[in-house]
Amino acid sequence: MRGDFLAGKMALLWTGSTHVTYENTDLQRDYDLVEKAGKLARQAVLPGQESIQQLAEAVGVSYQMQLQEGMQPLQEHGELGKKYCGGGWGGYALYLFETEQQREEFLRLEGSKAIEPYIDS
Repeated sequence: MRGDFLAGKMALLWTGSTHVTYENTDLQRDYDLVEKAGKLARQAVLPGQESIQQLAEAVGVSYQMQLQEGMQPLQEHGELGKKYCGGGWGGYALYLFETEQQREEFLRLEGSKAIEPYIDS
């Protein structure tokens, strides 16, 4: 099944700050990094080529772009990759883990939520 390699490995964490996305729409973006992250992510989820490591690399490229835009660094929790969700600048952050056990430990944090991939069977 597509996406099953991600089951039990993703979670969200509330960053503790709210934001208004439209207030940040005029900021400069590095669209080369957007493209790079997208291509890496696509490759990582292709059937028969699923790679959580490559997906973590894609998430990391997106996160580095977010830091370059001025977003605050996210807390470390032993993850493979992390990034702000949506427009960033607050709200929720995605955390990607190598094992289900690592995610279970993360879920003990206040403001964390387990999420699962959509799996098309």
